[in-house]
Amino acid sequence: MKKRNLKNFAFTMALCISAALSGCAAAEQYSIYEPYGMTYDEEKDRFFYNGRMVRFFKDQVSPKHANSFFFEDGVVDVEPIRNIDGTLTGLKQSSDTDFNARTEKQEEIKAEFEAAGMTGDGDSFELGDPDYRDDSLDAYTSFGVSYDQSAQKWMYDGKIIHFLYDAGHGTYCDNSADDGVSLEVIRDKNGDIEKLVEAEIKN
Repeated sequence: MKKRNLKNFAFTMALCISAALSGCAAAEQYSIYEPYGMTYDEEKDRFFYNGRMVRFFKDQVSPKHANSFFFEDGVVDVEPIRNIDGTLTGLKQSSDTDFNARTEKQEEIKAEFEAAGMTGDGDSFELGDPDYRDDSLDAYTSFGVSYDQSAQKWMYDGKIIHFLYDAGHGTYCDNSADDGVSLEVIRDKNGDIEKLVEAEIKN
């Protein structure tokens, strides 16, 4: 298969190290949480819930999209409350147990970055909930992507996925598989996924 050259998208690799959420923070989709107590402070570039800075938040809005962020200097984790129909009905502060579990996960990831010689210059990371099934790439399973439960790795064409870039929709990176396959998502004019292509990322 002919590989596409992603050197124009090389900057997105920074998302594997640090998720700079300044632009994301002001996005309109987060305004839906304001009636339930989570607001955005533009000056501080942080979210606050009942007056306390939010560290972790993840809301699986749809099978293909999640609103999520992680700010290391936050002091509370917040979770969405949705009813059986999936309608947002409120927010709640995570338990101390969940907060501590994410702290441990954060430290593990930072240690992996440091061991690999990578040090982000920001203090925010995109992290999954340790208790949440890895559904990061579920939207691409109809296009050759699959999840190896035993290895806990996303796969494509028999190879571990290192990097997947979907312009305007998200970026996935597995730093433990730097010799894995890199992919670019191609969408049609309607925004629907058309295909995945292997890519070479060059500086």
